[in-house]
Amino acid sequence: MSKDTDNPNSNTSNEASKTNKPQDTVTFALAQSHFWSVISQPMSKKMRTLALQAREQGADVIVFPELALLGYPPQDLLLRPSLSGRVKSALSTLSDIDDIVMIVGYPHVDHHGTFNSAAILHNGHQKGFYHKQILPNYGVFDERRYFDKGRNQVLFDYKGITIGLLICEDLWEKGPISELKKTRC
Repeated sequence: MSKDTDNPNSNTSNEASKTNKPQDTVTFALAQSHFWSVISQPMSKKMRTLALQAREQGADVIVFPELALLGYPPQDLLLRPSLSGRVKSALSTLSDIDDIVMIVGYPHVDHHGTFNSAAILHNGHQKGFYHKQILPNYGVFDERRYFDKGRNQVLFDYKGITIGLLICEDLWEKGPISELKKTRC
């Protein structure tokens, strides 16, 4: 069967044909909503709704704001002993969403520390995560009090396109971007 994307009567199962998008393009949805500081479950429900809506509108990837799962700034919520379990539970509620990549801002807590992170979720699996490297500590920002500095570089391929992750101020500094570029080489 030929892949005739210009013929609306073509009977191909090619997903690109159905959406009239070339196969080597990725459509991003940016989730702009009010993500207030609470412990995880209400935010995951909101994220779920937004991800499903974005998928229905043809998005391949939805990007949520920094720390959207908990809200920003989370401040002393990060000090609660139950945080790690609640975050894992909230992330698991997103695991049955298929056919859209979700980039989810969340606090990552493990034996290495607490990090301001972004997870890559796709078809029920966490494909990777990135920890923010440049932690602001001026004005209303007090991230060094709560977070450890990340050191990992994250690139992932989706639909033949390489996507890199950085969070907020990591984009403003040369170091994280340079390291990310080196990872690609």
